[in-house]
Formats: sequence, C-alpha cells, structure tokens
Amino acid sequence: MKILILFILISYSSLANLTISGKVTNSENEQIAGATIKLLSLNGKILNGVIVKNDGTFLFGSIKTGFYTLNVKSIGYKEISDTINLLADFNKDYILESIINEEEELVVSATRSFRAIEDVPIRVELIPASELDESITMGLGSAKAVLGELPGVMGQVNSASSGASGVRLRGLDSRYTQILVDGVPAFGGLNMNFSVLTLPPLNLKQLEIIKGSASGLQSDAIGGIINFITRKPLSDKTELTAVLNYTTQNAKNVAIWVGQKFNDLDISIHSTYNSIPKVYLNSRKYEDNFIDVQEQSTLHINNKIAYAFSKFTDISLSTNILLDSRIGGDNRASLDFNNPSLVYFTNGLKTKRYDIIASFKSQINEKNLLLINSSFINTNRKSFFGIYNFNGKENIIYTDVNWSTNLNPLTINLGASSLFDNFEESSKDSIYGQRLFDYSTISFHSQFEYKFSNDIIAIILLKFDSHNKYGSVLIPRFSTLFKINNELSVRFALGKGWRAPNIFDEYAESRGYRFVPNITTFNKENSFSTNLDIKYKSVINDLIITTNFNIFYTSISNKIGLVLDSNSNLLNWELNPNLNSFGGELIFQAELNHFNLIFGYTYSKVTDEIKGIQVDKLLTPNHFINAAVLWEIPETIRIVSDFMLQSPQILSQNIYLSKSPTVATWGGSLEYWLNKNISIFINVENALDYKQTNYMPLYLGIPGQNSFNNNIVWGPVEGRVANIGMKIKI
Repeated sequence: MKILILFILISYSSLANLTISGKVTNSENEQIAGATIKLLSLNGKILNGVIVKNDGTFLFGSIKTGFYTLNVKSIGYKEISDTINLLADFNKDYILESIINEEEELVVSATRSFRAIEDVPIRVELIPASELDESITMGLGSAKAVLGELPGVMGQVNSASSGASGVRLRGLDSRYTQILVDGVPAFGGLNMNFSVLTLPPLNLKQLEIIKGSASGLQSDAIGGIINFITRKPLSDKTELTAVLNYTTQNAKNVAIWVGQKFNDLDISIHSTYNSIPKVYLNSRKYEDNFIDVQEQSTLHINNKIAYAFSKFTDISLSTNILLDSRIGGDNRASLDFNNPSLVYFTNGLKTKRYDIIASFKSQINEKNLLLINSSFINTNRKSFFGIYNFNGKENIIYTDVNWSTNLNPLTINLGASSLFDNFEESSKDSIYGQRLFDYSTISFHSQFEYKFSNDIIAIILLKFDSHNKYGSVLIPRFSTLFKINNELSVRFALGKGWRAPNIFDEYAESRGYRFVPNITTFNKENSFSTNLDIKYKSVINDLIITTNFNIFYTSISNKIGLVLDSNSNLLNWELNPNLNSFGGELIFQAELNHFNLIFGYTYSKVTDEIKGIQVDKLLTPNHFINAAVLWEIPETIRIVSDFMLQSPQILSQNIYLSKSPTVATWGGSLEYWLNKNISIFINVENALDYKQTNYMPLYLGIPGQNSFNNNIVWGPVEGRVANIGMKIKI
C-alpha cells in the first residue's frame, strides 16, 4: 500500500513539474531579446509570463499537464498565439514576422536604422493605434490630447485670443520641436503655432517621439521630433471608421476614414470637420469681457494612394488640404471675420494649407535599400489683430534620398536632402515694412551603425549642412545601446544641432506680428544635447512592469528672442547667449490582465541668460506629474481615468501674480461597444473645473498698445468640458 501511495505521489509530482522552452527569432535568425511570452489557460486567464533572454531563449517551469496557449509578442512583429497540449516537457522555437509598414516608418522617423524598436540605440517613444483610438474620445480635432499626457511633453497656448498653441519638449519653446508627417518635415514657420491642431487622430496610425537634438537626422530638431504616421488600409474589403462627437460647449465634430486594398493598389480618404462656437464663461473671479475659447471652424481632407510594383518596390502619394478659420477677442464685439469691429478688440485668423507628399521605396536586394521622399507645402495666412493686419504665404519644397546597405555587422546609410523655404508678406508693417525670407539648405549625411553583439549596438552620424545665409555646419551625433540582460538596457546619446532663426516666434504670434521687425543681423542658433536612458522590463506571473528613467541636458547658444524696449515701446530682437535645460523623466507602466497603470514624472530646470544673468524660464513648470489608469475588455468596454499636476510657473510682470498656483486636473472616459462595429463614449475633461480666470485675467493691458498681453496662459481656460459621441468601424 505504501509503495502504491509513493508511486502516485511521484507520478503527480512529475506531471506538475513539466517545462515549456524554446527560442524566439526573426526571419533573419536574429534573437529577439526582450520579447514577452505569456502562458494562458484556454479561457484566456494569464497564468505566468517571462521575458526572452539575450540569447533568444525562454523557459517556463513547474507546469502541470493540460491545454495552454502561448502568446509571443514583441514591438515591430506580428503576435503569435499557439495552443498546446502539454503531456511532457515541451520545446518549440518561434519565428516572428516583421510588420513591414511599422518598421519602415520607424526607420524614417528615427535613424534610418533597420531594426525593431527594441534594438534602436536612440530612445523612441511609440504611441500605437490603440492609444490614439482612445484619444479620439477626448476630441477629434487634434492629437494634442494624447501628447499632453506624456512626460516631458507640454502643450502651450501662445495666444488666448487666437488659440495658437505648440508642443514643447523638455521645457524648450515649441519652435524647437520638429514636426514630421510620415518622416517628412511638414510644417514651416507660418503654421508653427497650429501644427498639432491640424493633425486629427482619426487619420493616424501611430506617433513617434524622439527627444533632444542628439536624436534623428533633422538638424533643426533642437528640442526633438514628433513624427505623425498616417493610416493605411489593411484589407481588400472596404474599411470604414466614422466618429460623431458633441460637447457641452456646443462644439460639433464629424470625421470619417475610408480605405481599401485593390491587389497592389491602396487607397484611403479621410475628412474631419470641427465647429466650435465662442465660449464665454460667467463663472470667473476676474472679469475682462474677453471670450475664453475662440470661435473656430476647421476642415481637413486627406487622400493617400500607394502602389506596389513588386514585393520590394512601392510608391505612395498623399494630398492634404486644411481650411481653418478662427476669431476671438472681446465678448461685446460682433465676431465677423470680413467686417471686424473698430470699437472692440478682435483677433481673427484664416489659414489655407495645401501639401503633397510623395515617397518611393525599393529593396534592391537583401542588403540594399533605396528611399526617396519629397514634399511641397503651400500655406496662406490672412489675419488681423485689432486694426492691424498680417497676411502672407509660405512655400516649402523638401526632398531627400537615402541609400542603406547592410554589411553585417555594419550598416551604412548615405543620404542627401534639400530644403527650400520662402516666405513673403503681402501686408505691410507701418514701422518695419514687409518682412520676408528665402532660405535654402543642402545637406549630406553619413551614418554608420555597428552591431558589436546582440547586446551592444552603436551609431555614429555626420551631417553637413550648407545654408544660403548662415553658411556651412558640420553636425556630429553618437548613440549607443547596451543590453545588460534580458530585463535591463541602457541607451546613451549626444550630439549637436542648429536652427536658422525667423520671425515666427511664440511671442510674435501672441501680438499678431504687430511691430515685429525682420531678422537680419543675427547668427544661427546652436545646440548641444545629451541623453541617458535606462529601461527595466520584468514579468512577474501575470504582471508586466516597464520602467524608464531618463536624464537629459540641452544647451542652446545664440538664442534669439523678442523683447519690448521700455524707452521706444517697440519690439526688438535680442541675443540671449545661453539657454540650458536639465532634468529627468520617470515613466512607470504596469499591466495586469485587463488593467493598465501609467505614471510619469518630469523634472526640468530651464534657465535663460538675460543681460548676463541666468533666470528661470517663464511659463515652465519644474515638476510635472501625469497618471492614468485603464481597464479594458476589448470590443466590450473601456474605462479610463487620468490625472495631471504641474508645479507653479514664473510669469512675466503683471499686477496679479508673480507665479502661477499649482495646476491639477482630473478627467475620465467610458466607451461601451453595442456590437463589434458600433461603440458609444462619454468623456469629461478637467472635471475639477480648474480655470485660470479664477486667479487672474487672460488679457492684460489696453488693446492697441504695445503693453497689451494675451500670452500669459499657464492653466486651463475653458473649464470643465464633457463630450459624448459614437464610433462606427466596419
């Protein structure tokens, strides 16, 4: 009897001590270290999880017999789900297939490095389609909502009356952020303050953010790069996404995206229309008779066509139209763009933007790849600031050619580009006359990427720019990746950048360019930047934890800025020798079954040298915290709650506040699927109803005088806003 019991115990022990092991590689037999593998029951419950080691292997131990599902996943590759019947120790290797479209877009935005995101030495923050889909519930008009929740990224309103705003990275002004669309520079100075507002999330597949001038191929991306990747159809059946949205402030949004594959031909059409009435909030402490949210109507039309000549060669062409009209100012005025008030102050702006972007890609053979991009952008602006008019047009022509060859372990990328930027003012300043510039830049770059091992990869970039006004510049950049083990990796980057100054300054925008002189005598702005990023990723049973810690430093010399001369009461351009930005970012993410927690903290110390004295930069919080909790059952329900807190900001001189108070906002959204094609959503932003006008007015001084100021915007201006809508996906 004892022998029988002992036999049963040994048998049970052996059945409960089985292993599941294997190796994960790509189609080129390269190990995919850092991939996550989950062990699930047949009903979908997560039982355990591991991270693939540096040598590509994985191991589950102490597993009982039975049916299980293995889920193998890594960024840039198609996910694999494999159901197994475990009767004995199980060993199987998995080959992940690259998602080609995502890879080539990653290549364009980052370093032309043909590797998965986990193997790129430069830190790239990726916002996938799922998070962009969530942002649609917060507003169809722009991707600003999702960007504003990221550490180190800050949406800044530059003019309360026109709604002009930009994206600041690590405390630097928005003019130092380079905006790309499908890897191509797509925004010039004339629409710098409306770049984010002109890219609706429904037309986007993903966002890529690269911070610091040490990253990427763009010389003038001193603050960093934000690359908007547009959608492509994935099916030979018609794909349709439509969204209807209405807010408690009577704003209406309608958007539609339609796409389909026809054998080798891809076609997609997108259109978004936004109508926002003026908003004047009565529940405010300080009365200034100015509206809080300007009246606005915006129409976007985006068409994209792509043709694959073969599996290795394709071409794409996209056309984009933006028609934007907005007007704000005194609530007592009639907001008529064609007949502005002569009694009360109003600020109106009409923008017409037309652009064409073309791309050609050819995989010559397994080692050589040719990429060609070209774009033409035409922007026309008509605006008035009180009785002052500012009208003009800007034409930008950009072309780049890149040749990449893989001489494993060395990859070489050689390229050349040209950029022609011409601005002509059709109005005339009463003091400074017509302002214009005609810039051209010819560039050549050589990039060498060397893979010392699966754990060490380095990139050296040399770029030569020749500018028709600011001469020749040599830009060196270096970045490297160290994989300490399968859970811990370190990235380091440093490099230089530069920028040709122009009149399109945030302060100039807030004044409607009234009495803003042309820039004629200054040198180019130069920058140096360095970043250290540490990433830790771990799987503990069914809990996935990812932590990023980043230290950064950026210095800008020969910084140009507008100042008001107290003697002449006129604006002048002034050279501020140095601006320094130093700080760190912490991003923590935990994923457990249907829950996802994200916490971010940014510390930035930005100082500006003014008349030989280092002072803290205005409107720049030292501390920024953002957090979000998401609970989702796919295609059933999604609940999101988010919180943001930013520390006090130093303000320009006024009679109300020298520093802003701490700003705290909280919001949440609920999306419920009626069926697999239709969902309804409700969203609340700024539920605590925090308003800047409870602490100080938005407008200071007397309209028409140089002392008038409408750019001290440090907090929410529209108060609590709720919206409800419907999504249709077919």
